[in-house]
Amino acid sequence: MKSVCLKLTVLTSLTVLLIVACSKNKEEDLTPGKVECDTNKTISYKNDVQPILNSNCGAQAGCHSNGSASGGVKLESWQGTNIVAESGLLMKSIKHESGAAPMPNANKKIDNCYIAIIEKWIKGGRLNN
Repeated sequence: MKSVCLKLTVLTSLTVLLIVACSKNKEEDLTPGKVECDTNKTISYKNDVQPILNSNCGAQAGCHSNGSASGGVKLESWQGTNIVAESGLLMKSIKHESGAAPMPNANKKIDNCYIAIIEKWIKGGRLNN
């Protein structure tokens, strides 16, 4: 009898654990840390574009910061970013299109959500906001 009760207790515990473990069924719950892609909002250089560029291209990545501007391209400030964005090279580079060096260099493209955010900022007039 004790063996049956023990098996029943273990089975019940495993069932509860399975139910709790499978309760995260939305994609955002399954991929923690993934940024929600909201291109319907007003895109801000300071809050949206600059953090993307800093982490993938600029200061944190160590490539296009003002201190080590690879190829003379500075993406750490709005002024530097605006120059490259206005020329069209920023979008060509991050989309890995011909006519520009694919960036990030030697890495896969940045997330499509990030590309969409940067593209919306450029199409919206490249505001320093």
